[in-house]
Amino acid sequence: MEQQLPMAVQSFLYAGSIAILVLPAILIVLLLQLRSQAERVVRAIEELKAEVSPLARETRVMVEGLRELSGRVQGQWAEVERIVDTARSWSERANHLVQEVGSMVEPPLLAASRNVRTLRNGFGAFVRALFERHQDDGQQKARAS
Repeated sequence: MEQQLPMAVQSFLYAGSIAILVLPAILIVLLLQLRSQAERVVRAIEELKAEVSPLARETRVMVEGLRELSGRVQGQWAEVERIVDTARSWSERANHLVQEVGSMVEPPLLAASRNVRTLRNGFGAFVRALFERHQDDGQQKARAS
């Protein structure tokens, strides 16, 4: 039994020494693969950056243009609001003026309209009476003859 133990120890030492030699080789291979993958990722990121950078600059220019356009639109909107307010005040003044003029002019116009209607009705009655009388005179002369 004494010899088996050193043999087991020797085999463990032998396996350990092989593992010490093989493990770094495997680690080196894995690290080289990891490095090549990292280089590919870095290249892809650099290509993406090269494509995105001009797009970002164009976007900044576009955003600046939109800000400027927005400022102009806000200024014009404020001007439109002032115009609408002015038109509203003019409209209110015109409505007030029309109400005042209407209250002064409407009663005489209504009275004149009533008078004209009355005169028209009276004139129509007069003309009808005149024609009826004239026809009655013509019928009496025709009977007398």
